[in-house]
Amino acid sequence: MNTYASLYPLISAEVKGCPKNYIMLALYLSAEKFCDLTESWVKKMTGISIVANLDSYEIPIVYDARVKRIEYAWIKDQPQDPDWYELVWSGTTPYIRFNTNYIPTEAVTAGSAWATGTAYVVGNYVMYHDANYKCVTAHTSGTWATDVTAGYWDLADNALDIQVCLVPRLETNEFETNWFERWGIRAILAGAIADLKSKEGEPWADPQGAKRYGNQFSVSVSEAKANKQRQNKGGDQRVVARMFV
Repeated sequence: MNTYASLYPLISAEVKGCPKNYIMLALYLSAEKFCDLTESWVKKMTGISIVANLDSYEIPIVYDARVKRIEYAWIKDQPQDPDWYELVWSGTTPYIRFNTNYIPTEAVTAGSAWATGTAYVVGNYVMYHDANYKCVTAHTSGTWATDVTAGYWDLADNALDIQVCLVPRLETNEFETNWFERWGIRAILAGAIADLKSKEGEPWADPQGAKRYGNQFSVSVSEAKANKQRQNKGGDQRVVARMFV
């Protein structure tokens, strides 16, 4: 499980006697700090339908997390200049809002998820593996590979796609798998242990351990930032998440 709770057994042995609620708060604060510093937890939202002359569109967040910023936006597979839009909020719901001179004037219909055994007509749109497709030949769907090979669908990069940087909340109950496997132990756990071991006067306090795990957290932040730079430059997107010692 990609959750705070999955890290609890690993941290409790390091800070014996520390109440569970202290540990869970430390894990949250560590994850929040790491994501704020590195902007390493990103999510691409694809296939958002566009309404002509509508300036704002809800960002459909999959995880219970806060959107820190919009990293990229595309319409019809064309990148949009960051000066053309901004992140705004209505209560706790995030939106992308286009500035006055850059509001989309053409409606774009993004599709629902493709399904087998479904009757499609020309002009229908579907989403399949984060891509938008338009039906060009009426048919009843079989398998995706067979239908695409038969020429029933054309790629239609015409919807609004955005990529956002996420920051967890205390109540975040799940993280993206690859991100958590990379940074859950290496960064979040190390940061939480460093914080708890730095609490003077507590039976689990350990200044030397706090320093050691704090250094581990700092190294992870540097690695994540470097990885982010490589991604932005189109370089190697992988960083080896070594186990802490």
